[in-house]
Amino acid sequence: MAIARKVPRMTSPVQQSDSPATHRRAVPYQAFKTVLFALKVSRPGFWLTALWFYLFPLGQTHLWTTPHFWFGCFFVMFPFGLFIYGWNDLMDADVDRLNPRKGSFLFGPKGTDEELRTLPWIIAIVHLPLLCYLGLFVGSRFLWWYLVLAVATAIYNWPRAGFKNWPALDVLNQAGYLLVFAFSSRLNHVPQLPWSSMAFGVMFAMHSHLLGQIMDLEPDRQAGRRTTAVVCGRLTTKFLIMGLMVAESIVVFVWIGDSIIAGFLAFGALWFLIDAALLYGSDPYPGFLMRCFLIGWNLAAVVSAPWVWARGSFMQRV
Repeated sequence: MAIARKVPRMTSPVQQSDSPATHRRAVPYQAFKTVLFALKVSRPGFWLTALWFYLFPLGQTHLWTTPHFWFGCFFVMFPFGLFIYGWNDLMDADVDRLNPRKGSFLFGPKGTDEELRTLPWIIAIVHLPLLCYLGLFVGSRFLWWYLVLAVATAIYNWPRAGFKNWPALDVLNQAGYLLVFAFSSRLNHVPQLPWSSMAFGVMFAMHSHLLGQIMDLEPDRQAGRRTTAVVCGRLTTKFLIMGLMVAESIVVFVWIGDSIIAGFLAFGALWFLIDAALLYGSDPYPGFLMRCFLIGWNLAAVVSAPWVWARGSFMQRV
Protein backbone atom coordinates (compact mmCIF):
# COMPACT_ATOMS: atom_id res chain seq x y z
CA MET A 1 0.00 0.00 0.00
CA ALA A 2 1.49 3.28 -1.04
CA ILE A 3 1.83 5.94 1.58
CA ALA A 4 0.47 9.27 0.46
CA ARG A 5 3.05 12.00 0.93
CA LYS A 6 1.99 15.51 1.66
CA VAL A 7 3.52 17.78 -0.95
CA PRO A 8 4.25 21.29 0.42
CA ARG A 9 2.46 24.08 -1.36
CA MET A 10 4.89 26.10 -3.42
CA THR A 11 4.59 29.88 -3.45
CA SER A 12 5.56 31.60 -6.65
CA PRO A 13 8.28 34.28 -6.55
CA VAL A 14 5.67 36.81 -7.62
CA GLN A 15 3.47 35.91 -4.66
CA GLN A 16 6.43 36.09 -2.28
CA SER A 17 7.57 39.46 -3.57
CA ASP A 18 4.04 40.87 -3.27
CA SER A 19 3.61 39.96 0.37
CA PRO A 20 3.39 42.85 2.87
CA ALA A 21 6.34 41.49 4.87
CA THR A 22 8.52 41.49 1.77
CA HIS A 23 7.56 45.08 1.01
CA ARG A 24 8.40 46.13 4.56
CA ARG A 25 11.86 44.62 4.21
CA ALA A 26 12.39 45.97 0.71
CA VAL A 27 11.66 49.63 1.49
CA PRO A 28 14.55 50.24 3.96
CA TYR A 29 16.88 48.16 1.81
CA GLN A 30 16.04 50.19 -1.29
CA ALA A 31 16.45 53.43 0.67
CA PHE A 32 19.87 52.24 1.87
CA LYS A 33 20.90 51.42 -1.72
CA THR A 34 19.74 54.87 -2.86
CA VAL A 35 21.80 56.59 -0.16
CA LEU A 36 24.90 54.57 -1.11
CA PHE A 37 24.37 55.42 -4.77
CA ALA A 38 24.02 59.15 -3.97
CA LEU A 39 27.20 59.02 -1.90
CA LYS A 40 29.10 57.39 -4.75
CA VAL A 41 27.81 60.01 -7.19
CA SER A 42 29.11 62.80 -4.94
CA ARG A 43 32.65 61.33 -5.20
CA PRO A 44 33.88 60.97 -1.57
CA GLY A 45 37.34 60.57 -3.09
CA PHE A 46 37.18 64.27 -4.07
CA TRP A 47 35.53 65.60 -0.89
CA LEU A 48 38.80 66.63 0.72
CA THR A 49 39.88 68.57 -2.37
CA ALA A 50 36.66 70.60 -2.24
CA LEU A 51 37.09 71.09 1.50
CA TRP A 52 40.71 72.18 0.95
CA PHE A 53 39.50 74.86 -1.47
CA TYR A 54 36.73 75.88 0.94
CA LEU A 55 39.32 76.58 3.66
CA PHE A 56 41.49 78.85 1.48
CA PRO A 57 39.61 82.10 2.26
CA LEU A 58 39.31 81.21 5.96
CA GLY A 59 42.99 81.23 6.91
CA GLN A 60 43.67 82.38 10.50
CA THR A 61 39.97 82.86 11.25
CA HIS A 62 38.14 81.10 14.10
CA LEU A 63 34.89 80.42 12.32
CA TRP A 64 34.57 76.78 13.38
CA THR A 65 32.38 78.00 16.24
CA THR A 66 29.74 79.23 13.77
CA PRO A 67 27.04 77.00 12.24
CA HIS A 68 27.61 78.53 8.80
CA PHE A 69 31.17 77.19 8.77
CA TRP A 70 30.05 73.60 9.36
CA PHE A 71 27.15 73.95 6.96
CA GLY A 72 29.66 75.03 4.30
CA CYS A 73 31.94 72.07 5.03
CA PHE A 74 29.02 69.71 4.50
CA PHE A 75 27.79 71.56 1.41
CA VAL A 76 31.03 71.57 -0.59
CA MET A 77 31.56 67.87 0.05
CA PHE A 78 28.24 66.07 -0.47
CA PRO A 79 25.62 68.40 -2.11
CA PHE A 80 28.12 70.24 -4.33
CA GLY A 81 29.66 66.96 -5.50
CA LEU A 82 26.24 65.40 -6.03
CA PHE A 83 25.22 68.31 -8.27
CA ILE A 84 28.25 68.61 -10.53
CA TYR A 85 29.17 64.91 -10.76
CA GLY A 86 25.54 63.77 -10.87
CA TRP A 87 24.94 65.70 -14.07
CA ASN A 88 28.17 64.27 -15.43
CA ASP A 89 27.09 60.71 -14.59
CA LEU A 90 23.77 61.22 -16.38
CA MET A 91 25.51 62.36 -19.57
CA ASP A 92 28.36 59.81 -19.40
CA ALA A 93 26.44 56.67 -18.45
CA ASP A 94 27.52 54.66 -21.52
CA VAL A 95 31.16 55.77 -21.25
CA ASP A 96 31.30 55.02 -17.51
CA ARG A 97 30.18 51.43 -18.11
CA LEU A 98 33.33 50.93 -20.19
CA ASN A 99 35.55 52.46 -17.51
CA PRO A 100 37.25 49.93 -15.18
CA ARG A 101 37.94 52.54 -12.46
CA LYS A 102 34.25 53.38 -12.07
CA GLY A 103 32.03 51.63 -9.56
CA SER A 104 33.63 52.84 -6.32
CA PHE A 105 33.39 55.58 -3.73
CA LEU A 106 36.71 56.97 -4.96
CA PHE A 107 35.88 57.44 -8.66
CA GLY A 108 32.09 57.28 -8.84
CA PRO A 109 29.46 54.67 -9.68
CA LYS A 110 28.48 52.63 -12.69
CA GLY A 111 24.82 53.55 -12.41
CA THR A 112 22.12 51.21 -13.65
CA ASP A 113 19.36 52.61 -15.85
CA GLU A 114 16.98 52.54 -12.88
CA GLU A 115 19.45 54.37 -10.62
CA LEU A 116 20.13 57.01 -13.24
CA ARG A 117 16.41 57.61 -13.74
CA THR A 118 16.10 58.46 -10.04
CA LEU A 119 19.23 60.63 -9.97
CA PRO A 120 17.61 63.96 -11.05
CA TRP A 121 15.03 63.49 -8.29
CA ILE A 122 17.77 62.78 -5.73
CA ILE A 123 19.62 65.95 -6.75
CA ALA A 124 16.40 67.99 -6.51
CA ILE A 125 15.43 66.55 -3.11
CA VAL A 126 18.89 67.36 -1.71
CA HIS A 127 19.29 70.81 -3.23
CA LEU A 128 15.87 72.45 -3.04
CA PRO A 129 15.91 72.75 0.78
CA LEU A 130 19.51 74.01 0.67
CA LEU A 131 18.64 76.57 -1.99
CA CYS A 132 15.73 77.83 0.13
CA TYR A 133 17.89 77.98 3.24
CA LEU A 134 20.70 79.90 1.54
CA GLY A 135 18.33 82.27 -0.22
CA LEU A 136 16.15 83.04 2.82
CA PHE A 137 18.57 82.95 5.75
CA VAL A 138 22.02 83.67 4.31
CA GLY A 139 21.40 86.01 1.40
CA SER A 140 19.55 86.24 -1.89
CA ARG A 141 22.89 86.55 -3.70
CA PHE A 142 23.24 82.77 -3.30
CA LEU A 143 20.41 82.36 -5.78
CA TRP A 144 22.73 83.92 -8.36
CA TRP A 145 25.55 81.63 -7.17
CA TYR A 146 23.33 78.61 -7.77
CA LEU A 147 22.42 79.93 -11.22
CA VAL A 148 26.09 80.32 -12.17
CA LEU A 149 26.80 76.80 -10.86
CA ALA A 150 23.96 75.38 -12.96
CA VAL A 151 25.11 77.26 -16.09
CA ALA A 152 28.75 76.17 -15.68
CA THR A 153 27.69 72.54 -15.18
CA ALA A 154 25.35 72.67 -18.17
CA ILE A 155 27.98 74.25 -20.44
CA TYR A 156 30.33 71.38 -19.61
CA ASN A 157 27.84 68.50 -19.87
CA TRP A 158 25.47 69.58 -22.64
CA PRO A 159 25.05 66.74 -25.19
CA ARG A 160 27.28 67.11 -28.26
CA ALA A 161 27.85 70.87 -27.84
CA GLY A 162 29.13 70.76 -24.24
CA PHE A 163 32.70 71.75 -23.42
CA LYS A 164 33.50 68.18 -22.36
CA ASN A 165 33.38 67.26 -26.06
CA TRP A 166 35.94 69.87 -27.12
CA PRO A 167 39.69 69.63 -26.45
CA ALA A 168 41.12 72.53 -24.42
CA LEU A 169 37.64 73.84 -23.56
CA ASP A 170 37.10 70.78 -21.37
CA VAL A 171 40.14 71.87 -19.34
CA LEU A 172 39.34 75.60 -19.28
CA ASN A 173 35.88 74.82 -17.90
CA GLN A 174 37.54 73.71 -14.67
CA ALA A 175 37.72 77.40 -13.76
CA GLY A 176 34.21 76.75 -12.44
CA TYR A 177 35.83 75.49 -9.24
CA LEU A 178 36.39 79.15 -8.37
CA LEU A 179 32.76 78.99 -7.24
CA VAL A 180 33.94 77.11 -4.13
CA PHE A 181 36.11 80.11 -3.18
CA ALA A 182 33.23 82.53 -3.78
CA PHE A 183 30.85 80.32 -1.79
CA SER A 184 33.23 80.15 1.18
CA SER A 185 33.86 83.89 1.24
CA ARG A 186 30.18 84.87 0.99
CA LEU A 187 28.92 82.26 3.44
CA ASN A 188 31.49 83.11 6.12
CA HIS A 189 31.63 86.88 5.44
CA VAL A 190 35.35 87.04 4.71
CA PRO A 191 37.15 88.85 1.84
CA GLN A 192 37.46 87.21 -1.56
CA LEU A 193 40.80 85.63 -2.39
CA PRO A 194 43.48 87.65 -4.24
CA TRP A 195 44.15 87.01 -7.93
CA SER A 196 47.20 84.84 -7.20
CA SER A 197 45.20 82.35 -5.12
CA MET A 198 42.45 82.33 -7.75
CA ALA A 199 45.03 81.61 -10.46
CA PHE A 200 46.52 78.80 -8.41
CA GLY A 201 43.07 77.28 -7.83
CA VAL A 202 42.24 77.31 -11.55
CA MET A 203 45.56 75.72 -12.56
CA PHE A 204 45.28 73.12 -9.80
CA ALA A 205 41.78 72.15 -10.99
CA MET A 206 43.06 71.97 -14.58
CA HIS A 207 46.00 69.68 -13.83
CA SER A 208 43.76 67.45 -11.69
CA HIS A 209 41.27 67.20 -14.56
CA LEU A 210 44.03 66.29 -17.02
CA LEU A 211 45.24 63.56 -14.68
CA GLY A 212 41.72 62.13 -14.62
CA GLN A 213 41.66 62.22 -18.43
CA ILE A 214 44.93 60.28 -18.56
CA MET A 215 43.36 57.60 -16.37
CA ASP A 216 40.25 57.51 -18.60
CA LEU A 217 42.04 57.71 -21.94
CA GLU A 218 41.25 54.18 -23.20
CA PRO A 219 37.50 54.14 -22.36
CA ASP A 220 37.12 57.71 -23.66
CA ARG A 221 38.81 56.79 -26.93
CA GLN A 222 36.73 53.62 -27.21
CA ALA A 223 33.55 55.68 -26.74
CA GLY A 224 34.64 58.16 -29.44
CA ARG A 225 35.16 61.12 -27.10
CA ARG A 226 37.70 63.79 -28.03
CA THR A 227 39.11 64.96 -24.72
CA THR A 228 42.34 66.93 -24.48
CA ALA A 229 44.19 63.77 -23.40
CA VAL A 230 42.74 61.71 -26.27
CA VAL A 231 43.76 64.34 -28.85
CA CYS A 232 47.20 65.11 -27.37
CA GLY A 233 48.09 61.61 -26.24
CA ARG A 234 49.12 60.41 -22.82
CA LEU A 235 52.75 61.55 -22.99
CA THR A 236 52.01 65.11 -24.12
CA THR A 237 49.29 65.42 -21.50
CA LYS A 238 51.78 64.48 -18.79
CA PHE A 239 54.01 67.31 -19.95
CA LEU A 240 51.01 69.66 -19.82
CA ILE A 241 50.40 68.60 -16.22
CA MET A 242 54.05 69.14 -15.43
CA GLY A 243 53.95 72.64 -16.95
CA LEU A 244 50.84 73.56 -14.94
CA MET A 245 52.42 72.32 -11.72
CA VAL A 246 55.59 74.32 -12.39
CA ALA A 247 53.44 77.42 -12.98
CA GLU A 248 51.51 76.73 -9.77
CA SER A 249 54.76 76.38 -7.86
CA ILE A 250 56.00 79.73 -9.17
CA VAL A 251 52.74 81.50 -8.31
CA VAL A 252 52.68 80.02 -4.80
CA PHE A 253 56.34 80.86 -4.15
CA VAL A 254 56.48 84.36 -5.67
CA TRP A 255 53.01 85.82 -5.10
CA ILE A 256 51.58 83.73 -2.27
CA GLY A 257 54.81 83.35 -0.35
CA ASP A 258 54.51 79.73 0.79
CA SER A 259 57.71 77.83 0.05
CA ILE A 260 56.44 74.55 1.57
CA ILE A 261 53.45 74.19 -0.75
CA ALA A 262 55.56 75.51 -3.66
CA GLY A 263 58.12 72.79 -2.97
CA PHE A 264 55.43 70.11 -2.85
CA LEU A 265 54.11 71.24 -6.26
CA ALA A 266 57.63 71.33 -7.73
CA PHE A 267 58.19 67.77 -6.51
CA GLY A 268 54.94 66.74 -8.20
CA ALA A 269 56.12 68.28 -11.48
CA LEU A 270 59.43 66.40 -11.17
CA TRP A 271 57.56 63.13 -10.60
CA PHE A 272 55.60 63.58 -13.84
CA LEU A 273 58.84 64.30 -15.70
CA ILE A 274 60.39 61.09 -14.36
CA ASP A 275 57.18 59.19 -15.06
CA ALA A 276 57.04 60.42 -18.66
CA ALA A 277 60.73 59.78 -19.34
CA LEU A 278 61.51 56.64 -17.35
CA LEU A 279 58.46 54.99 -15.80
CA TYR A 280 55.10 54.58 -17.56
CA GLY A 281 55.58 56.99 -20.47
CA SER A 282 52.72 56.40 -22.90
CA ASP A 283 51.49 53.27 -21.10
CA PRO A 284 48.32 53.33 -18.97
CA TYR A 285 48.62 53.44 -15.22
CA PRO A 286 47.68 50.21 -13.41
CA GLY A 287 44.54 50.31 -11.28
CA PHE A 288 46.37 50.22 -7.97
CA LEU A 289 48.44 53.28 -8.92
CA MET A 290 45.28 55.25 -9.80
CA ARG A 291 43.91 54.48 -6.34
CA CYS A 292 47.25 55.40 -4.77
CA PHE A 293 47.20 58.78 -6.56
CA LEU A 294 43.83 59.70 -5.10
CA ILE A 295 44.42 58.26 -1.63
CA GLY A 296 47.83 59.96 -1.49
CA TRP A 297 46.34 63.30 -2.47
CA ASN A 298 43.63 62.98 0.18
CA LEU A 299 46.28 62.31 2.81
CA ALA A 300 48.24 65.34 1.58
CA ALA A 301 45.08 67.48 1.83
CA VAL A 302 44.49 66.33 5.42
CA VAL A 303 48.08 67.05 6.41
CA SER A 304 48.30 70.42 4.63
CA ALA A 305 44.90 71.81 5.67
CA PRO A 306 46.05 72.87 9.18
CA TRP A 307 49.13 74.48 7.61
CA VAL A 308 47.02 76.37 5.06
CA TRP A 309 44.72 77.61 7.84
CA ALA A 310 47.49 78.52 10.33
CA ARG A 311 49.58 80.40 7.77
CA GLY A 312 46.68 82.04 5.99
CA SER A 313 48.93 81.97 2.94
CA PHE A 314 46.21 82.10 0.32
CA MET A 315 44.76 85.25 1.83
CA GLN A 316 48.07 87.06 1.49
CA ARG A 317 48.49 89.78 -1.09
CA VAL A 318 52.24 89.72 -1.71
